[in-house]
Amino acid sequence: MTVKEAIERSASELNNIENPIREARMLICLATGLSLEEVIVKEDRCMSSEQVEAFNKVLARRVAGEPFAYIAGEKEFMGMKFSVNKDVLIPRPDTELLVNMAAGRETTVLDLCTGSGCVAVSLARLMPWAEVTAADVSEKALAVARENAVKNGVKIEFIEKDILKGKIKFDKKFELVTANPPYIESGVIQNLMPDVRDYEPSLALDGGDDGLKFYRKIVNDAENFLEEGGRLCFEIGCDQSKAVVEIMKKKFDNVTVTRDYTGQDRVISGTLKKFSEDLLKDHDHGGHRARFKARYISQGLDGFEPHEVLELILYYAIPRQDVNAIAHRLIKRFGSLSAIFDARIHDLMKYGELSENTAVLLNLIPNLSRVYMKDRWKEKAILENTYVAGRYAIDLFVGAQYEEFYVICLNSGKGVIRSEKICEGTINETPAYPRLVVETALKNKANSVIIAHNHPSGSLKPSWSDVEFTNKIAIALENIDIELVDHFIIGGDKFTSMSEGGYMDRRAR
Repeated sequence: MTVKEAIERSASELNNIENPIREARMLICLATGLSLEEVIVKEDRCMSSEQVEAFNKVLARRVAGEPFAYIAGEKEFMGMKFSVNKDVLIPRPDTELLVNMAAGRETTVLDLCTGSGCVAVSLARLMPWAEVTAADVSEKALAVARENAVKNGVKIEFIEKDILKGKIKFDKKFELVTANPPYIESGVIQNLMPDVRDYEPSLALDGGDDGLKFYRKIVNDAENFLEEGGRLCFEIGCDQSKAVVEIMKKKFDNVTVTRDYTGQDRVISGTLKKFSEDLLKDHDHGGHRARFKARYISQGLDGFEPHEVLELILYYAIPRQDVNAIAHRLIKRFGSLSAIFDARIHDLMKYGELSENTAVLLNLIPNLSRVYMKDRWKEKAILENTYVAGRYAIDLFVGAQYEEFYVICLNSGKGVIRSEKICEGTINETPAYPRLVVETALKNKANSVIIAHNHPSGSLKPSWSDVEFTNKIAIALENIDIELVDHFIIGGDKFTSMSEGGYMDRRAR
């Protein structure tokens, strides 16, 4: 039998299946070990008797209605291969939306009703910094899930647990919980397609009389296993969104419904509301702090919300108190994280209701940043082009709340000899600036000079006074054979080069 004859035969026997030609080719690949490309290109190839026998067996299984994934023993999901058998549901493309919506910056993840482990394994791959736990009632399903974790190179803790019996509790609480629970109504299961009804495990399909019993149970017990403010993400049946939203609203904020690529409601997520006062007393602040610290160690501050950054800092000034409420209060009072850091110590104590130690710590942040930036450049500050020089100048103004003026003295190789702040205040208010620039350049034996000042408003456009002032300094330095290389105007994390902008023509004064 040739490959072409096998395709024609199997296609005719699989005529009730969508795209029978493709299915036939895949069965031939499975039986012969040939690639799909070889099957398509070399249809005249003769199959050996062993290959024909193997093909007949897999074809018979498929004609009987057994899903191809069970015959093949694996299914692709999120670009990975997952082992599957009749103990687990076959991963569906729809569930990839659950993974994509759930993946975030959390450090502890729980996947309930894990089945093949496709969601848990995918999240472990997408969130390598996170500790992932997966739970299922079926010991056989967990065996498959463990195999898939090893197969895809991730470490997951697997727990056998019947979440319908007693309160859902674990040894710890999690920042993110996902679940693709059984959601088919019990009375509807017999009406499902034969390849689902007759082959996939009913334990993973049956969601009770209305299909919602797992959603109710998970939401009702959520505060026992989910951190306050933690996220819960469900996959749902296409007609269940309204009912699940109503269930979640009792305990969750920011309840959101996301549609799949066919336009059907598919994923619902929300964040757990604040605990009651009794539960709050028992909340494990130490564990929460440890997870925050571990999250920072593994990924830096990327993905941290402003209040979370503030919490992380406050941990070191307020050792035995929940600082989440304090962080939110400060941001609401001052308006932003930067405004808090820029505030005076007295104002932080008075309006932020902080101790002097805490206020000093917060006020120290931008000043430490500036010292760090200057020190970082110390051994390698060669301002060989405009971009490097501009970035160097930006770092001089980290945390500056008022207009400041710097002179950057350079040697013959454009290396920084010294950067010196000579004044604060608007530059057109101090006629002595040209003299101060010259004195600074001479004192540091500079071959050339760059000057820089900031606009706290963020504006990068030079004013008329900026241009006039720059040309006066250029002439003053020229009289002592020192070149004014550039004048940078700094606004936030951006700069304007007056040299490149054509503003340093002294004849225009």
